[in-house]
Amino acid sequence: MSKINSPRNSGIPAWVPESIFYHIFPDRFARGRQVSASSHLRLQPWGSSPQAGGFQGGDLWGIADRLGFLEDLGVNALYLNPIFASPANHRYHTTDYFAVDPLLGGNEAFAHLIAQCRRRGIRVVLDGVFNHCGRGFWPFHHLLENGADSPYRDWFHVSKWPLNPYPLHRDSPHHYRSWWNLPALPQLNIANPDVRAYLMRVVRHWIEAGIDGWRLDAIDQIPDLDFWAELRETASRANPEAYIFGEIWHHAPDYLSLGGMHGLTNYPLREAVLRFFGFGCPAMEHSPAKVSGRGRAARLAKCLEWQAANYPLPHTRAMFNMLESHDTARALWSLDGDAAALKLSLLLLMCLPGVPGIYAGSEIGIRERSSRSAYPWETPESRDEDMLDFHRRICRLRRENPVLQLGECAVLYARGDLFALERNLGEQRLVAVFNRGKESRSLGLPRMGINSAAPDALQFLWGKEGWLKNRGTLALPGQSAVIISAPPGDC
Repeated sequence: MSKINSPRNSGIPAWVPESIFYHIFPDRFARGRQVSASSHLRLQPWGSSPQAGGFQGGDLWGIADRLGFLEDLGVNALYLNPIFASPANHRYHTTDYFAVDPLLGGNEAFAHLIAQCRRRGIRVVLDGVFNHCGRGFWPFHHLLENGADSPYRDWFHVSKWPLNPYPLHRDSPHHYRSWWNLPALPQLNIANPDVRAYLMRVVRHWIEAGIDGWRLDAIDQIPDLDFWAELRETASRANPEAYIFGEIWHHAPDYLSLGGMHGLTNYPLREAVLRFFGFGCPAMEHSPAKVSGRGRAARLAKCLEWQAANYPLPHTRAMFNMLESHDTARALWSLDGDAAALKLSLLLLMCLPGVPGIYAGSEIGIRERSSRSAYPWETPESRDEDMLDFHRRICRLRRENPVLQLGECAVLYARGDLFALERNLGEQRLVAVFNRGKESRSLGLPRMGINSAAPDALQFLWGKEGWLKNRGTLALPGQSAVIISAPPGDC
């Protein structure tokens, strides 16, 4: 057994560990009842096959219309993919950082959404894309019109004039640095003081307009940790409770300790969780990391322990934990449609330190591979009501038990099909045990630091008391979990 995080750090906004986020890809979530700029445009039919291009017309009015559904689900925070003016449906090609895209309802719809969220006590975090912009961003357009005579030429990394923003061939040079060498995404020159000042105005403007923080895109593409520290300081001056977390796909402690992030997108944990519960699923077998089924419980434990040992305490409680996002396949698809495995994965996420994130559609059991399909509001028969009820239950479990939000955490057992952990906060102690296997498994109470002579002192918060098959052993049916409140153990 090993400790994997500690209680509190005043640098983390108090509301963050208490939150359950709902992640929305705006174009595909819901069309609003409010008449918007898209009312007479040729949108794709709702529910069209997801593809790189095309707009299906989801907007911020639609999100506001569905807040009652989200509140009933149990989430209390939203993370929205980019909403600023852009020619792409995902809106990572920003053309105006101070304007909400008209297809999303514009600034009017944004103000309405913020007001409705505040009324319900729901936080809102926006996606900040500051490494690159779109070709239509006004300073870059100025370069296209004026070439080397543009006073904005140092806002970008130009290697040769004239620029070639629309090359006829994929391998033709476009003469400026861009994200992943894509000419549609010119890279901003973050070293330029004017660029930095502009982006800091963007950060401050939207926090003053009512958002509660920023999810920062592709932070490793801007390895200037001073820039990120300045961004957090700017955000904190506008709102000391602003939550700042960065998108990165690997372990990155420097972005927490030196870059000022509160947390990171926890993709390493996502992989470890899905590989544990998805053992045997073909979709989970493509990784170059060769880990046997027997060793995956240990790998999950090692992931948690590594993060706690290498991240400033207690930033693990501000990590953004999720099983899927707009950049991944659906978790249920990755698990070959195994709903029981998905439920166990989600339940574990609610039991771990960090901020749980639910990607829109997970709660109704969307099984297709693409994570950018439209939400099937008009086809209720396609929704898994049992999965929806399960999400409501796990959200309630998390929000009703502060020990799951703030408590210390330790791995108790990680071997074969079983994984067990404990959370401690003051005199409250919860023990969660997971059996990923299809067959029943047993685990002795002493292995979890529980006095086997006093099983009557245990309170079951999840699972059935009948699973305690004798005074010293907990028996778990296949693909099941038990969460018990136990007296503090000698651990």
